Amino acid sequence: MLTPVLEEDVRPAPGGSSTTGLHSPTPTRTSDPRSRPLGPENPAPSPATPAAPLPESEPARRRYHEVDLLRFLAAIAVVGFHYLFRASVEDPAFALTGFTDPGGIFRYGYLGVDLFFVISGFVILNSAWKKRPSAFVASRIARLYPAFWMACTITAVVLLLDPNQRFEITAEKYVYNLTMAPKLFDMGLIDGVYWTLLIELKFYLLILVLCVIGMTLNRVLGFAVGWLALSIWDKFAPLPKTLDGLLVPEWAPYFAAGILFALVARQGWRKRYAVPLLVAGGWAVYISTELSRKQSDSYHTNLSPYVVGGVVAGIFVLFALIASHKLQARWTARVAFLGGLTYPLYLLHQYIGFVLFNLGYGRMPRWLLLAGVVTIVVALSWLLHVTVEERCAAPLARWLRAKWETVRTVALSTHPIEDVHNRQWSTPSSSVARIY
Repeated sequence: MLTPVLEEDVRPAPGGSSTTGLHSPTPTRTSDPRSRPLGPENPAPSPATPAAPLPESEPARRRYHEVDLLRFLAAIAVVGFHYLFRASVEDPAFALTGFTDPGGIFRYGYLGVDLFFVISGFVILNSAWKKRPSAFVASRIARLYPAFWMACTITAVVLLLDPNQRFEITAEKYVYNLTMAPKLFDMGLIDGVYWTLLIELKFYLLILVLCVIGMTLNRVLGFAVGWLALSIWDKFAPLPKTLDGLLVPEWAPYFAAGILFALVARQGWRKRYAVPLLVAGGWAVYISTELSRKQSDSYHTNLSPYVVGGVVAGIFVLFALIASHKLQARWTARVAFLGGLTYPLYLLHQYIGFVLFNLGYGRMPRWLLLAGVVTIVVALSWLLHVTVEERCAAPLARWLRAKWETVRTVALSTHPIEDVHNRQWSTPSSSVARIY
């Protein structure tokens, strides 16, 4: 239940979400004469000359530490849902934890996924803004796959060593899971949380299409509104199976809302953003309350649709404040590093945690066992973050970009492509190492 997803750059600076493409209250541009040292070759601008507005191709940058904190809180909600609720209510139980109260607050922890998807829409759009398709693909592969491959391997080893052998693991299953989309090959998941990763990949594919077409404010707005409209349409006239599988209409309002909030952060509140956001919020509340009824039947408990709807509405209110630059607490910068732990924590916590609970149950008090399991998975997440994410992502992205540019150069030199005006496409002169 996640989405990892959820970083905007291949290697974010410590403690922050860099959201390229957003309008910042205090933007900094190296191309602005005011930001360069004054001298004979760079005279001061005339006071009568107004500063030029930021063009779409050169967006401002700002670090949204609040988003990093929200990302971590969403992960904690999902961890709590699995450890304090889901582990015990299944029949047979996934794990013996000592926590069996189905009425606890963490029964609503699965809503962390809803928050993850809004964050993903907000962050990924800005990561892809004005970026070449090859750069976007390279950054996403480098950001997601190395950590996933390591987490998948660690989980597979733990499940193989589990003396209770509760979870099936085979070599074939492991190999297919490394694709991050084993369901496309009718293969089960090594860890149940991986189900959201395929949804994220589908979202990235749609954003990639925007990169290929070329991003403008109007195109991005049209994409978000159109996706939201198809989500609503699917409720009354179901889409074809293939199209439904690609567009994941049940999650579209969250991603679309994240995109629209990113546009608000860039341009401010406008009617053409506010109206579809109201529709997206209402539709997300409706979808989430419908799902809560199914969840209640599945888990044989009572999930209040009012609580579910209130939480989802609260997510939209939080992002409205963030996009409006009204929620900027300085202290969030000091804990924003927690956002870096979110993806590995999400990948590692569930089945590894269940195995640890089963091994420790009855040998120590339940709260001590819970603290021990959480400590172990957080420590593993930190190690994965510093040894894999921080060290491998950027070099892998540069390598992928270099390989792509090499292939592209050879292809264009061998078979030049001409457009309708008989102008040949050529390779760029800029360094291939510039991946952002």
